Amino acid sequence: MKHRIGRVETQIQREIDDILLKDVNDPRVRPVTITGVKLTGDLQEATVYFSILADDPKALAEAQTGLDKAKA
Repeated sequence: MKHRIGRVETQIQREIDDILLKDVNDPRVRPVTITGVKLTGDLQEATVYFSILADDPKALAEAQTGLDKAKA
């Protein structure tokens, strides 16, 4: 089961990368890199981890705001 969860996490990460690259036009999410996905054991919820190149907390907050808007 753990191997299956790992494969699904990897596929979700690829899909999110693809969506951000092709479908989201918000400039706040351009510097975002999806670094990982963690699924619950029942595959019902995923936590998505991301990073940006800037060390600026304001840039991180803006990226989070852009991602929140994109998920709606």
